[in-house]
Amino acid sequence: MLHRVLRRSFSSSASKVTLPTWTSLATTTKEEWMHCSSEYAKHVYGANNIGHKFIQLLESQRGDDQDPQLYGCPVDLYQHGLQTATRAYKDGASEEVVVAALFHDTAEYLAPYNHGQAVANMLCPYVSPAVYWLLSHHDAFQTYYFLHHSGKDNDLYRGQFKTHPHYDLTVYFCENYDQNSFDANYEHYPLSHFEPLIERFFKQQPFWWNDGVNPQNNASPLF
Repeated sequence: MLHRVLRRSFSSSASKVTLPTWTSLATTTKEEWMHCSSEYAKHVYGANNIGHKFIQLLESQRGDDQDPQLYGCPVDLYQHGLQTATRAYKDGASEEVVVAALFHDTAEYLAPYNHGQAVANMLCPYVSPAVYWLLSHHDAFQTYYFLHHSGKDNDLYRGQFKTHPHYDLTVYFCENYDQNSFDANYEHYPLSHFEPLIERFFKQQPFWWNDGVNPQNNASPLF
């Protein structure tokens, strides 16, 4: 599997690294900086490397006998992600929506108060503005299905976005892929099924939707 091969290659290369001697960016020579840039591009920017890191995040949410990581739910977030992606795939969703479905909750334990915004920004270079908006708002839209248990209007948070052009897309995602993917008996596809999609997804030009330029700083790449 892709992530296992990469894990072995990272482990074998790590023991051969010779540490640079520079101690601050301001004092690097041109040669030192060009070497740093080359190594960073090879080991970080590579499509397989980025996909591997997201797979690691997803796998870190997989429970085991010692720590089921259920936290009151019938399935862990690893299963939830695979279920959500499987439903999207079977529904004929675009590849970017399928990948977004797979990784949509991977930031939840790192940023529990804004995990939608967190993962949206992590995937921002590769997803369209519509799917970026979906990811950054899906957690608010999910509240539609449980706010009544707290005596609140289900539409309290989702309803404020009804005139937004990506409202319907996000409603559809949550209703058909996300909120119903906590079924311990649902037969989802294995992670290996999605690996070719993941590889294609991260091989896209970053910020392809903005001519390859990060709109936040008008520069890309940074190295």
